[in-house]
Amino acid sequence: MYYCKPIACLRKHYSETNRLIKSEYSIFPDQRYYFYDFAHIHYSQLVREVELNNQYPYIVGISGASGSIISKKFITALLERDLKVVTIFSNASKLVWDQELKTSYQSDVNKWSEYPNYTNYAVGDLTAPIASGSVHTNGMVIVPCSMNSVASLANGITNNLLLRSADVCMKEKRPLTIIPRETPLHAIHLSNLSKLASLGATIMPTDPPFYLNLKTLDQIVNYFVYKLLIQLGIEVELPPDYRYTG
Repeated sequence: MYYCKPIACLRKHYSETNRLIKSEYSIFPDQRYYFYDFAHIHYSQLVREVELNNQYPYIVGISGASGSIISKKFITALLERDLKVVTIFSNASKLVWDQELKTSYQSDVNKWSEYPNYTNYAVGDLTAPIASGSVHTNGMVIVPCSMNSVASLANGITNNLLLRSADVCMKEKRPLTIIPRETPLHAIHLSNLSKLASLGATIMPTDPPFYLNLKTLDQIVNYFVYKLLIQLGIEVELPPDYRYTG
């Protein structure tokens, strides 16, 4: 299954296939014609799968940990790429959002609601479609993820929509990416994160790329959002400003 691979990625794959076909590895002309046909068919199949997966949403859970700016930039990045997005704010996350961003979470929800592909569900709404495994999604990202949410998920506690949606992703073998926000971590934190990783979740700490010598918090957040988009297969590579060049 291709999880919403971007058209840019497919074009890159297609061009690389064509380059290989034209190279010294294709000795006989007849062989080249065969591979050209194969490349065109394969490319078309990938595009169809991308279009199909674009019908399904990405779930973004926002827990009460610090790091609201990452959530905001990530959700905006998804919507700007015309992807379907469903958000779930925990009760604590609304307080943190207001404190860290100096704006109400509701004002941002209202702005995102101008996008036709955006939906927000209340954290207590266990009747929401995404609470059921029968409703397909492209997976879920919890950003930021508190240690309370980590502990709940690691031990099968799903008493709200955020936790239930993540649990559905795990049981249905869909991508679940967790961005933990806590330091230092004690043995229970580490054990819970390890348990989630063993169940298939991806753990992505928000470590800054010190080797890039980024100057501002905004640059560091942008870097991490791009890394997250790449992890999900939405982007292919980092922008030039965020790549290590030696």
